[in-house]
Amino acid sequence: MYPKGRDTRAQDGDLSLFLKSLKRFNKMYICFSFSILDASTGTKQTMFKAYNQKFNIFSSRGYYVFCKEKTLQDNPQWLDGDTLTVVCDIQILTYPENNIAPLTKRRDQLCEDF
Repeated sequence: MYPKGRDTRAQDGDLSLFLKSLKRFNKMYICFSFSILDASTGTKQTMFKAYNQKFNIFSSRGYYVFCKEKTLQDNPQWLDGDTLTVVCDIQILTYPENNIAPLTKRRDQLCEDF
């Protein structure tokens, strides 16, 4: 998360958020969503969903304007003290053939990679 925005596409007061791969993938397609967890109710306030996103070597996907600072100020119930919890749900659509391993190992590896 970039609290002052990332790049020139974000304006002052914009929060940018990106999902980045820390490992090399030949080709992997995912769907993902970013949500803010409402601290008062424990419910997710889904902000963005992305479908069929391709990840390559060290790639990242996300939003230059994930949320406005003013939106956070207008929704204090999203904060627990001064902490904002962002949830990222990921669904793997395809995984490179050459990286096939037993399911538990793949799950653990994917958690480490993201």
